[in-house]
Amino acid sequence: ANSVLLPQCDASLLRRQILLLQKLRDEFLNETKSETVHELRVASRRFREMLRYVGKELPPKWLPQLTELCKEISKRLDRIRELETNGKLLNDFYVGGKAHAIAVELLLSGQNRRMIKAMRKAQQCLSNKRFERYKEFVSNLKGSLNLSPQHSDFLKAPTKEFLAFRWNIPLNDRRLHDLRTRTKKLRYAIEIQEKISRSKQGRLLAHIRKLQDLLGKIRDLIVFQEAVNRMRRGWEIRDLTLVPSSLAQLSENIFEEKNSLYGRVYPLFARIVPSLNFALHPPEPKAVRSSFSLHQDLSKTQNRKHSAS
Repeated sequence: ANSVLLPQCDASLLRRQILLLQKLRDEFLNETKSETVHELRVASRRFREMLRYVGKELPPKWLPQLTELCKEISKRLDRIRELETNGKLLNDFYVGGKAHAIAVELLLSGQNRRMIKAMRKAQQCLSNKRFERYKEFVSNLKGSLNLSPQHSDFLKAPTKEFLAFRWNIPLNDRRLHDLRTRTKKLRYAIEIQEKISRSKQGRLLAHIRKLQDLLGKIRDLIVFQEAVNRMRRGWEIRDLTLVPSSLAQLSENIFEEKNSLYGRVYPLFARIVPSLNFALHPPEPKAVRSSFSLHQDLSKTQNRKHSAS
């Protein structure tokens, strides 16, 4: 009575993704590495898109529970990743002579405290008690060869959303974050479709990954600048000038670095559009001509040559 019956391909993909989540979660709790944090974040997002893919086939009680836990995992790990990225960018700006030593010291001291807090919350989110829901779901998951997937139009929504991004409005941080969200959804949807249909979209995915990586760099700089500006507002004291001025200069340098990447966004987007249209709407194969029609054409050609002679 508790079994969750899905088409064999959907059940296998869901099971593999949950097992990957459990493996990465164990690695995270035993030995936290930045690579593990990133891989666990991506795995939770892919699993959430897969839940969206098979959502209508799942019993009502499972979809909201599994989706909510995925959102919580992503939220906690996103915070850790943001702090790690801020530390790396801070070091890069300092090495490049774009960050004053005082600003670096202040930002690092505050970041270490926030990292400890973020790690504690992430470990609580990934506790055994909460992950029991995944284990229970896997134990009830069954695949059937007699059922066929019912989501042939799964790519339509993320594709339309991606192509509907408006370029007649000036770009800003908020709109680029929106484009990044659309790009990630499109990429995960194509990857799922690849595995289900066993088709290859290597070139299209390569273009999408390049755009996603660029938008990710811009997003990292946006978050970094927000952290600098928050600290800058806390040091706006009348008799102090060195700290606020060093933080203001760092914020300005981040702004220039971020804006230098804006011009690279549209060319990458434009490169995806024809590949995306071709992948979704391949040209119809031409009808094979019979040997009789070919013989007729050959005879007509020969007659025209004789007439010309």
